[in-house]
Amino acid sequence: MLSFGLTIIRHGETQHNKDGLLQGQGIDSPLSEIGMQQAEAASRYLQDVHFTNVFASDMKRAMQTAEIIVRKNKTCSNLDIVTAPSLKERSFGDAEGGQVEDMKNMAKAAGQPIPEYTPPNGETMDQVKVRISTFLKSLFQQMADEHQDKMCQDYLQFKLQCGNDKFWFTVYRRKSSTTAPDKMNLCQQALHPPLNGKKPCTPYFVLYLY
Repeated sequence: MLSFGLTIIRHGETQHNKDGLLQGQGIDSPLSEIGMQQAEAASRYLQDVHFTNVFASDMKRAMQTAEIIVRKNKTCSNLDIVTAPSLKERSFGDAEGGQVEDMKNMAKAAGQPIPEYTPPNGETMDQVKVRISTFLKSLFQQMADEHQDKMCQDYLQFKLQCGNDKFWFTVYRRKSSTTAPDKMNLCQQALHPPLNGKKPCTPYFVLYLY
């Protein structure tokens, strides 16, 4: 049986975070002094976890956080960090660089809650879900390819719970290393009971989002 752990870590504080400003994708600010301390604290908490793959967005704040955590890890300090632009923070378009409160007021004026509101030239939440889902499908396929000896059937199905949203990912055993999978499905349903509390045997992937 193939089991894995998924650790998701947000980047440490930046000066823009402290000042209540939206960063999105257009403002590539580094960690503040407090943000560095937060990354150091996370590294101490995770120092005994054996990670086999590390992914981070290509934003400075995410890469700095990832580098500190990996460098302080006792078992995989030399592990390469794979940059994945699809893990970037949501783009807030024209609202980037402005106050978070200003966007809240814009959403209120539009009669929409913050998560559903899209500023001019910004990225919708559906667009964010598509690019994150595409990344996860690729990640799960990589895991299936690297551990075909543990697959007792021709496909693996993964269930990921995020709030009230449930994501199903199905990846198929490749016929050879150069053959594309026969099929790769993704479906999403809302209001599904949370995943059970079983703890995976071995942490496998760590993602640094934003």
